[in-house]
Amino acid sequence: MTLTSDNTPPDNPADLSLVLDFATAIGELSSVKSLYWLMADEIAELLELDDCVLYLRKGENLFQQSASGIKESDHHVDSPIIIPVGKGVVGTCALTSQTQRIADCSQFPGFIADSVTGLSELAVPVLFEGEVIGVFDTESSQTGFFQDRHQYLLEKMALIAAPRIDACIQRDKLENAVVYLLDKDKNKKQEAKGSSTSDLIPGFEIGDHILSRLIGAQGPTTLWEATQTSLHRRVLLRVLAKTDRSQGKLFHEKAAIASQLNRYSISKVLDFGEDDGRLWIAEEFVPDTQPLADFLDAIHRLPALPQGYFDTTTWMGFHIASALTYAHSHGIFHGAVSPENILMTAGAAPRLMGFGLQAQPAIGVTAESLVLADLRASGATLYETICFQKPDLDNFVPPSLIRSQTPIAVEEICLALLGKSDSLKINTMAEAVAAFQQFKPSRKTKSPNDSTGTFMRWLKHFGDPP
Repeated sequence: MTLTSDNTPPDNPADLSLVLDFATAIGELSSVKSLYWLMADEIAELLELDDCVLYLRKGENLFQQSASGIKESDHHVDSPIIIPVGKGVVGTCALTSQTQRIADCSQFPGFIADSVTGLSELAVPVLFEGEVIGVFDTESSQTGFFQDRHQYLLEKMALIAAPRIDACIQRDKLENAVVYLLDKDKNKKQEAKGSSTSDLIPGFEIGDHILSRLIGAQGPTTLWEATQTSLHRRVLLRVLAKTDRSQGKLFHEKAAIASQLNRYSISKVLDFGEDDGRLWIAEEFVPDTQPLADFLDAIHRLPALPQGYFDTTTWMGFHIASALTYAHSHGIFHGAVSPENILMTAGAAPRLMGFGLQAQPAIGVTAESLVLADLRASGATLYETICFQKPDLDNFVPPSLIRSQTPIAVEEICLALLGKSDSLKINTMAEAVAAFQQFKPSRKTKSPNDSTGTFMRWLKHFGDPP
């Protein structure tokens, strides 16, 4: 019933080729997020199995991490199985550190049924430095299906997979520790913002909205996650402090103008109004949103910049320039581009909020002057993402003198936007878009927001869950 075969099949070209194919597949994949799934898929396909499941050990339990075949749905395990060490075929495998090959599962004490109607089962431990860190498990609808060859090959593949699985586990532990510390700091900052800028608290009602979470604050304006009760939808709610009526007229004028814009990288204005002296603007909600200003503050506290940071910084700059190009083509300008007005969301383009200026020649404001203002503000924002400080234009210091690893092309774009470059001239946001498009990422990836980058992996953790 339980078997670790001493009569292992001899190495032959066909089997060696299967093992090599598995090693090559998991060796070439750089996305940690997909690695566990690829392992299960490759094993099932190469060995022609009904299914394959990877369990990872956490304490005295084994947690279903990935699965192949009928269990895979967009890389998510529905109702993941948790197996105590020592229970069932998988738990026994983890407890004994030995392969369990069961010809007839009905005869195995404490058999735990899975979604496959398994009549036979093969469970192989994933061992790293003598410790069981996981188990590969496969079941068959036929009794006595698994032979010496299946066991031999799955044990070889588990041996190859073990170092990569352990590396993933250790990396997740490190990143979770960093995220915990950054989130702690972020929560303290948000509490301080809430107490210093507004008398509003979660649960407070403004118009048709109930506040749930403070996202950020800029001067007299606070940004909240809220629920619009009449439509049962979440929104971002910008609220102007009751004590600051000087900006009231402009606050709603800008909202009316911005509501004309409809682009993925611009925060969409849904409605605006007033309640008990408080002016508010409701905008489209996206989960896990965080102002770029808070994100930069968190990144600045790390001992080193995350991998792919400048690629992602340039990717952000491109999307902000694209949003401004679109708005300018509609005769609408921003006038206050800054990290406080840029919303970051994992896996999506950054969104720019706070639009709403139009050229008014009657009072001496021209379209050219507003374009120039948006260019300079975009350059200052790019400078801040590189140097983590605002530029002093009177005593200007190039980014590379503050952050030596700054790519030359990125610095040149930044200087041009600020009007400080002798070689590159950018006079419109469309020219800025073209400049960003010329930047060549330093690593091989389809786009800087690929989850293979540590920077974007960390970004996914920032902000409270929806």
